[in-house]
Amino acid sequence: MPKLRVHNLSISIDGYVAGPSQDVDNPLGVGGPMLHEWVFKTRIGLRMLGEQGGDVGIDNGFLANADDGIGATIMGRNMFGPIRGPWAGAGWKGRWGDDPPYHHQVFVLTHHPHDPISMQGGTTFNFVTDGIESALERAFEAADGMDVRLDGKASTIQQYLHAGLVDEMGLAIVPIFLGSGERLFDHLDGGPVGYECVELVGSPSVVHARFQLVPRGRFELPRPCGHRFLRPTRLPFRHLGAALFPHFGEARPYHSPVRLTAAAGLCLILAAACAQVGPTGNPAANQATTPSAGSAASGPRFSQPPVTPPTAPGTNLPAFACADLGGGKTGVANVNSVRVSSQTDYDRFVLQFDGPVPTYTVKRQAKPTFQQGASGQTITLGGTAGVLVRVHSATEANTYTGPTDLSHSEYRVLKEARLTEDFEGYVSWGLGLGQPVCLRTFTLTNPYRLVVDFLTPAS
Repeated sequence: MPKLRVHNLSISIDGYVAGPSQDVDNPLGVGGPMLHEWVFKTRIGLRMLGEQGGDVGIDNGFLANADDGIGATIMGRNMFGPIRGPWAGAGWKGRWGDDPPYHHQVFVLTHHPHDPISMQGGTTFNFVTDGIESALERAFEAADGMDVRLDGKASTIQQYLHAGLVDEMGLAIVPIFLGSGERLFDHLDGGPVGYECVELVGSPSVVHARFQLVPRGRFELPRPCGHRFLRPTRLPFRHLGAALFPHFGEARPYHSPVRLTAAAGLCLILAAACAQVGPTGNPAANQATTPSAGSAASGPRFSQPPVTPPTAPGTNLPAFACADLGGGKTGVANVNSVRVSSQTDYDRFVLQFDGPVPTYTVKRQAKPTFQQGASGQTITLGGTAGVLVRVHSATEANTYTGPTDLSHSEYRVLKEARLTEDFEGYVSWGLGLGQPVCLRTFTLTNPYRLVVDFLTPAS
């Protein structure tokens, strides 16, 4: 099912996504550009400026992921431009010049009608005056089965969060304090509801946190980063914490002294009760004893649910298939090891990562000829057939220092493996095969690995 996604929303430590005093000269507000400095340290960010170079690590990978599977975009009027009130003169066409980076239908939320604006590169700005649900419906229709990106500022994202319409939210937490401006999580009655953290990755510039909406009634799976945006229950504990740590000095009306006193009293009562439950006396009395059949339990007993033992490695591998294959999960990881080996029944190629294996494809080729990155040059490897292994988003320039051309003419199938691309979040290895054969792919953990096996022909 198509999703509404927020990607790479830069936010300060104190929760601001834009600075104060936004106008034509300061479209991001005073201090706002500091939130986005990390973008222009990356290769994708510098390419937006028409420049070369830039880092291709974690941050670049997250920027590349923002375009994956996106068929339309929704934004607020403030994102489109700093103009307020009626559209005076109709001369403003956005912040991005004649060729905006979207290249699809963009729906701008506004209270003032405006004719669509068609730009170079396939971008069309459509202006929606009948609410966020209408904009989302039109965006999903335009996306034609793909996801929709929510690219607004604080007010627009707050509206969709409050309505529970955002399926995925990616934040880039920048280690600065703005002190004032537009705060993302204001006006949400305690915060976004029902989101769990599914990815938490740090770079030297920012921390990337990705949250997904938890469907109601869904069985909870283990969370890799242990954080959630859940609506707090309205028990005294919530008011106690909020009163002790007010929201930058603004305690909410229901944080009354009476509630605070009641909460503190409840904590004292619970603490005393817990102290009385445990055994007293000398340390020897605290040793565990086996109760008799007729003795009463001194407290509730808990037992761990049965746990299914893990499947031993190599006992549940997929079958070989004479077809192109793919898999992995949306995310970013770095290659830190590459190896090949030859077994009795198959030759093996392995990419090892420092995190879960990202999305990958394994495609067969009639010849072992491959294009080298963005240079346009081609190389031909050993063998008579080829396979291209491509991973996104990944990089290995800063994490893998081993050989990038592994040649083994003595292997029965896998004759050569060579790095052909490490560019803009894509890592590709070309494999030269002695002959076309069937293959299988699977992933492993501890450490994270992508394994590609090639079935050796019978002797």
